[in-house]
Amino acid sequence: MEQTKQVSVVCGAGRGMGLVIAEALARRGDRLALMDVLYKDSAIRARAAETFGKEVLLEAVDISQSQPVTDFMGKAADRFGRIDCLVNAVGVNRPAPALQVTDEDWDFTLNVNLKGAFLLSREAAKVMVKQKYGRIVHIGSTSSIVSCPSAVPYTASKHGMVGLVRALASDLAQYGIMINLVCPGITDTEMLDKVICQRAQQMGLTPAQVREDMQRKTPDGRLGKCSDVAAAVLFLVARETEHINGQILTVDGGRSLNLV
Repeated sequence: MEQTKQVSVVCGAGRGMGLVIAEALARRGDRLALMDVLYKDSAIRARAAETFGKEVLLEAVDISQSQPVTDFMGKAADRFGRIDCLVNAVGVNRPAPALQVTDEDWDFTLNVNLKGAFLLSREAAKVMVKQKYGRIVHIGSTSSIVSCPSAVPYTASKHGMVGLVRALASDLAQYGIMINLVCPGITDTEMLDKVICQRAQQMGLTPAQVREDMQRKTPDGRLGKCSDVAAAVLFLVARETEHINGQILTVDGGRSLNLV
């Protein structure tokens, strides 16, 4: 394949991991189509446009709904002529003890995290099949492979992503489409700050003590950074990764190896 600039769709690019991944792909020289419900905020949208330039496609998309996802992929393909990579960094969580989880909590979490991952994959793959090439990377979590307290819908959705990726990988490989899952551990983001404060309140500790405990239980002695996740994504979306398919790449400093 001719070494032209790749076209990458990044979902969840408004902040956190998705933003850092989009920035890494931009430095690689990719042309970008970025979606995030946060782009409804004009200030966030303006910052993204300033960061990524006038060529970028930016749109607020609810990935739990089929038509908006279909429409966005169509716009991306029309503007850039192809879609080489899809990176899905969207994830929602409504922490609550199991018996306090509502139907609405369950439906919201599964619809965004799991149904959304399927819809994105399906619509991107329709374009990739025609060009006989594609790379799809979903961002899961160590909750894709172990359990987490007070996170039944989130854990179920992230475990479901493992099955989704493996099934899609089996079906799509014949078209030159490789699909994999990156599973970050505890990663320093705005969302983590909220989790730490919540745990501190529940445990009668300070946020600093909770953070220190998280670091102590991680073999490499630190929390993850968004750039750690971006590095894994860049590896998996490279043209050279043509024989890595249906795999789970855990990026957690070895934390999930411990049982305490």
